[in-house]
Amino acid sequence: MNAQDDEQFASSPIGQTCRRLRAEFPGTDPSEISTLAEYCRAELSGIPDEAVPELLERLVRARLLDTTGTEQP
Repeated sequence: MNAQDDEQFASSPIGQTCRRLRAEFPGTDPSEISTLAEYCRAELSGIPDEAVPELLERLVRARLLDTTGTEQP
């Protein structure tokens, strides 16, 4: 991945979700968050683009809470 690819990823809904959730789940491997975000994004195919960022973040957060056994704050 080059610098331009990194920048595009960081500004994508997946990249933004990963950045926020890495801060919220500091003990979770960042690659696990990224993989989960990509999987969840695929599950949201067919959702209008403008709804994807919020729905993606909610879905990934819910899955992370399920896997970590943590209660939602």
